[in-house]
Amino acid sequence: MLKDIETALSVIRTYETDDSAYQIANRLRRLTKPAYTTDLWTIATGSKQTFLRGDLDGTILLAGEPTDFGHFIAALSDQINQPGLRNSDLTQWTADHTSWSGDLGSAIVTYYRSPEKFTDLTEVLRRFASESDQSANIAAFLIGRTLNTTGGSISGAISTYHSQNFAQHVQAFCQLRFGPGDLATELRRPIASYLKLASDSGLSGWVKNALKGRLFPKKTYTEADIDLARDYFLNYLNRRSAG
Repeated sequence: MLKDIETALSVIRTYETDDSAYQIANRLRRLTKPAYTTDLWTIATGSKQTFLRGDLDGTILLAGEPTDFGHFIAALSDQINQPGLRNSDLTQWTADHTSWSGDLGSAIVTYYRSPEKFTDLTEVLRRFASESDQSANIAAFLIGRTLNTTGGSISGAISTYHSQNFAQHVQAFCQLRFGPGDLATELRRPIASYLKLASDSGLSGWVKNALKGRLFPKKTYTEADIDLARDYFLNYLNRRSAG
């Protein structure tokens, strides 16, 4: 189990070669969880990997915020562009759905799959779209953007991110990802998009149905569920951006 950011950086540096950040980030997925090396991640990232061991799996402090580091690495692999292409395979299409909006949308799917197991949807959001997941998603977006625009090493980009204030990172995420529009409206759209293409198999269904052009086969969620998930994340962003 991963202990701290220095241990994570040490592991990452052993994998940094002359290959692209895209190739390296995807290889690092082999050191997270088996769930991040399935065929579905191959479809999303365009890079097939086989799980080795959990060297990068664990929750540690990143920029002072508890962060699921394995989740971060997986999300990062779907943020970085493939060399020579503006977007790597399906990356631009799936990046939100394999990170923050996918966490929120799949929590709704999980709740309706087995509602008897949970008190309410809020409980599911706290468990499957946790704050350590969301901090991972924010880090993946910003570090991925840095690597796409200015280049450099993954370990270097992570070190720079780690040295800065998390509240400023949250502010940057909101500005760079959603622009000057109404944040609540912009947050809602990707969650709704995920659900329209999802099935009760979560990300698996999302990818399979999206590739086949299918919509949600049986709508069990409500508009209020989307609003609740949106407000859950919006509350997190507002709290963390204030420092």
